[in-house]
Parts: sequence; structure tokens; C-alpha cells
Amino acid sequence: MNFCHYKKGVQNAISGFFLSLFLIVSIPSAAISQTTIPISAANRAALGIETESVLPSTAYARTTATGVVIAPAGSSFPITSPFSGVLVKPLVFSGANVSKGQEVALLHSPEYSTAKAQLVTLRLNMVHNQHLYESEEALYELGLRSELELDEAKHEMESARLEFLAMDERLSAVLPGNAPGNFVLTTSVDGVVSNFSTRQGSEVSIASPLLTVFSGSKYWASVQIAEVGAAQVSTGTEVQLSQTDTLGTVVSIEPEIDPVSRSLEVIVELPDDGQWRIGQLVSASFLSEVSPGTQALPERSIVRIAGNTFVFVEVPSGFRLTPVTIQTRSRNIVIVSGDLAAGDRVAISGLAALKNIIEGA
Repeated sequence: MNFCHYKKGVQNAISGFFLSLFLIVSIPSAAISQTTIPISAANRAALGIETESVLPSTAYARTTATGVVIAPAGSSFPITSPFSGVLVKPLVFSGANVSKGQEVALLHSPEYSTAKAQLVTLRLNMVHNQHLYESEEALYELGLRSELELDEAKHEMESARLEFLAMDERLSAVLPGNAPGNFVLTTSVDGVVSNFSTRQGSEVSIASPLLTVFSGSKYWASVQIAEVGAAQVSTGTEVQLSQTDTLGTVVSIEPEIDPVSRSLEVIVELPDDGQWRIGQLVSASFLSEVSPGTQALPERSIVRIAGNTFVFVEVPSGFRLTPVTIQTRSRNIVIVSGDLAAGDRVAISGLAALKNIIEGA
């Protein structure tokens, strides 16, 4: 008996649906954007229609996320060893202020002693080739040497000079140590030691960063924001920070969304009045500007009919077809303008049936 009652109820719902369809067909197509589809509670259940609330776009204008303080591009300098060897001991530590030419680490490398000997040899070779060239030039003036022979002597002199300068530059960043094979590494810039990446007694590879010096007074923050928040953030957007009352500014936005986290990196220039440190965590609220009168809707509430964009707004008698203009969109949220108000409810499922009714009209 219960099954019979259920079957009869479904039949009544379907009959009501076709009655609604008949009523809609009689509506002129010119009035499609003002169409209201009468849907009873039974028809709504039969069509599987669900709704969600419309929110003011300001609800998405403030995106808050946590970031980390980083050095601006071009202000972090790696200090490297010109020779492979072993770190005997560090002479400075992370957070220390250093000046250009200051000793930062004592290292040991057999290559250092060899390089010093080579420098002496290269200096002698450079002086010797310079004297040879001067002799060849004098003989050329007397007609005893050809121009080709003079060019060859000049080439040898220049080659010897360049070899000496290359080795001299390689040794310019180091000072002699307190034992054979030991040398002291110096810093090439003023700043703060932000990272000493090698432990005492560890091997050091040639040209590998031994430590990093941050030079400058500006700081940035790297903030990962969700895809939905990215739609409201642009270059120049102001950022409120928990550590200061002064606002930061967005300087760049990563163009590609991470496929795993569905987020992207935003770089914020931090104000000068904060006590920032590299690696410090910051809380950032992006103060995005939104157009007045815009609303935030679920992306799946949008339908396209005859090349235009609409939503189905719930009214007491059913659903009203309402045209909207999309301002921005993300994967889940769209910001639109139209005849909507916060608190309205829009259909997010059963849209195919509602659209078929309209298009049938």
C-alpha cells in the first residue's frame, strides 16, 4: 500500500512538471530574461534542484594567508670557496653583521698551496713574455722582425697576463691561514649572515655556497594563496600584516597554479617599519577592491542560454531566470553583477531541467 502511495506521488510530480513546461512554452521568447518558472515542492524534489545562498563579493575581497619573509631578488649573495676542501671553523654565525673583506671562515685545501705557487709562476711568466714582446718590438722597428712575429709575441704576452689575472682574482677573496694549506675566506659584500649552510669539519665543494649574506634594508614575503582568493588579487593590491599597521604591496603573482595544492605564490613587498627577519612567518590579508553591487556565486550556478549568462534565483513560486555579468571567476566562485542581493538563493543542481524548460519556450 505504501508503495502505491509513493508511485502515485511521483506520477503527480511528473504531471506537475509537464504542466509547468506547458505554461512556460506559452511565454514569448523576448521576455526570457524575466521568466519565472513555477515549480512546486514536489516538482523540485523530482527534478533534484538544490540551492545555495548569494554572498556579497566583499566576503571574498579579503583573502588571508600565512607567508614567510624572504630576501628580495638581487639582495642575497652566496659566499663561495674558490677551492674544494674542509671547513676548519666558521668565523661568523647566522645573524652576524659583516663588512666587505671581513674574515668569515677558516678552511683547508691542498689546492690552495698549489694555487699560490702557480700565481708566482704565472707572474714570472707574464713579466718574461712582456720583456720578450718589448724586444721583438725593438727588432721590428729595425726591420729584423716581421709583423707576424711581432703579433705572435704580443699574443703570448696577453695570454700570460690573462692567466695571471685569473689566478690572482681567484685568490683575491682569501687570505693566508695559520698552517700550510689553510686559508681564510672573506665576504665580498656588506650585510647580515642569513644562512651558514656548512658544519665545522664538513667538506666544501668549489663554488658551492658556504654561507649567504643578505645585503639591503628591503624585505619581501612569499605567500601561498588559494585559487579562489587569487581571483581577487592583482599587482598593487594592498596587504595588511599582523606585525605592523603599515600596509604592504603585492609586487608579483605567479602565473601558474600549483596542480597539487591549487594555490599560487604571491610576492609582497613589506613596509620598512617592521622588525623583519629572513624565514619569519607573517600573516597577510589581501585588501582587494571589488566593484560595487557585485555578488559572489557558486560557479556551478551559471548557465548559458542563447549566448547569454544567467542564474536561476529562487522565488516563492519557483525560480526566476536572472541575467548576470561575470566580473571575475575561479574554479568554484564567480563574482557577478546583476539583479541579485545577498541572501538570495540560486539553483546549483537540476539546472539542465530548468534550462530545457526555458529553451523549450
